[in-house]
Amino acid sequence: MYKRSKFRTRPIFCITFLMTTALCGCSDENDAGERQPRLTQVTPWPAPAASPSVSPTAPPTVAPATLTISEFSLDFPRRAAVPVEQRGSSHEITFDSSTPTAMWVTSPKYDGLAKVALNGTRTYYDMPIGTEPHGEEFDRRGNLILSFEGTEQIAKFDPRLGQIVATWDIHVDPHGLAIGSDGETIWFTGKTANTVGKIAPDGRVTNYALPTSSALPIYVRPGPDGNMWVTELTGNKIARVTPNGTITEFTIPTPNSRPIAIVPDPRGRG
Repeated sequence: MYKRSKFRTRPIFCITFLMTTALCGCSDENDAGERQPRLTQVTPWPAPAASPSVSPTAPPTVAPATLTISEFSLDFPRRAAVPVEQRGSSHEITFDSSTPTAMWVTSPKYDGLAKVALNGTRTYYDMPIGTEPHGEEFDRRGNLILSFEGTEQIAKFDPRLGQIVATWDIHVDPHGLAIGSDGETIWFTGKTANTVGKIAPDGRVTNYALPTSSALPIYVRPGPDGNMWVTELTGNKIARVTPNGTITEFTIPTPNSRPIAIVPDPRGRG
């Protein structure tokens, strides 16, 4: 999928888009050990349809699909000010499903946010120094909610204005975040605080301690049951959190599986 070059390519993430295009985040490491974040767009070329006259007992030979790969370098404005040995890649990628015209990428190392249009046009937004934006998710009003792990805050960024319009002090280091099943409550993980928290529509912040100590919660997602589901990286468990904060943990049979991402079953069965 990745072409060879003088860089050693490290895939970071991949998200499918509209069933026809995938955008992958990568970082290239050159001979000096410096990472250069970029995006890769992969567009499948549909294979030809089978002829209706072919006998069912003799399936036709279908030519393999081909892929068109487009790469977009991410040159965050503050990158040049960071020492080479401390430079890093981008972190998360998402898009607004109501207006799917661009991908949004966070960069903790450069305290930045990037908007990448589908044609490759890039726009950069500087976040406050030291905020280290990680998680991101669009709310139903089109605002981009961000977790600021470095300053223990959750922020609301308005893409129409290109600026932060609200912040909440949550007193833990947030990593992953998600919008609850109600479409309004913001949920987040407290990575080293060992908590799962929420911001209610009225702005109230509540943190819930996980039963397993040092579980290192990473990502949180709403399930089809109306509860939130959390991965515990070092706890080797998946946690279910009800809207009122009741937590039930499920141990993963494979030891040291280190779960990170979690998504609901698209058929609604889990």
